[in-house]
This record gives sequence, structure tokens and C-alpha cells, in this order.
Amino acid sequence: MNATRSKATSRSSRPWWCTPEVARLARPYLRGYRPRAVQTAERVGWIFERPLGRQARAGFFLGCVLQSPDVTSADAGPSAAVAVAIRPASSPEFDELVRQPDSLLRWTHTYIGWLTHRPPRFLLAPETSECLLRLCPLAAWPDARREHYARNFFIESLALLVRSGLVRRLKALSMAP
Repeated sequence: MNATRSKATSRSSRPWWCTPEVARLARPYLRGYRPRAVQTAERVGWIFERPLGRQARAGFFLGCVLQSPDVTSADAGPSAAVAVAIRPASSPEFDELVRQPDSLLRWTHTYIGWLTHRPPRFLLAPETSECLLRLCPLAAWPDARREHYARNFFIESLALLVRSGLVRRLKALSMAP
């Protein structure tokens, strides 16, 4: 009984997106990408990455953005977030995958737009390393159901990225770890 109480207490003291459960949830969608926890003043969650070349990396962020990025309104407050990142933004891989008019990320953004029938939609930000971003303010969900809605948000977002072929295509372009 003490073990159950201890587990429940430790789990409730940390937001759900800070727990290893998020990494387990994403693992089937992001096979071949290495997860690592991230906790900064701006965000809390998980990054899944692979090398793209000698210097560039492709990755996905799942978690909570605590301070709104430039592409959203500053008054949105903390938001559940799924982002696709190609780092660094100064790399030739970034230019090829994001900035070119017929790039993979631009095509993916258009395709996912066709599949997404209700907000929140993925945003394309071709000038930043986190070039494809989907946010949903946590205030949009009732406190009692926040974990449930967050789980659905992450699953739906990952499913869209997999369905578009982006996860597979970036993996095919990357170097083996």
C-alpha cells in the first residue's frame, strides 16, 4: 500500500509530460530516434533525435512550452507542443529540407493541413530550427482531464507525422547512430 501511495504521490507531483510515460508513448511512432529529457525555463518534455549528417540533426519535441515562442501569441500561456526540428538552421540540410520551395517540410505541412480537420493545426516556421510546430494551450483542457487530452494530442500529432511519411523520410536521410 505504501508503494502505491508513493507512486501516486510522485506521479502527481510532476506534470505528465515530464514523466518517462511520454517517451514510452512516443517510442512506437519514433523508432530509431534517441529520446532524452529536456527541462529549461522555456520547455519541459522529451526530444527524440537522429544525426542527419556530420553536423545536422533531425528531431521531434513532445512536451510543454512554458513560454510561448514567437510564432504564437504571448498570452497563450503554457501549451502542449509537438515540434519537428532540423538543427542547426544554418546547415545545408536545413536549407534543403525546410527553406526550398519544394522541400520535405513544406510538403509535409501542406499534406498534414489536408488531414487536420480541426484546430490546432501545425504551423510552418521556415526561419527557425523548430520549423513545424503544433501547440494547444493547456488552459483549453479542464484540469481533471488534462492528462487524457494531452495524451490524445500527442498521439494524434505523432500519427499525423507518421502518416505523412516525415518520420520515415528523415530516418532514411539520417546517418546511423
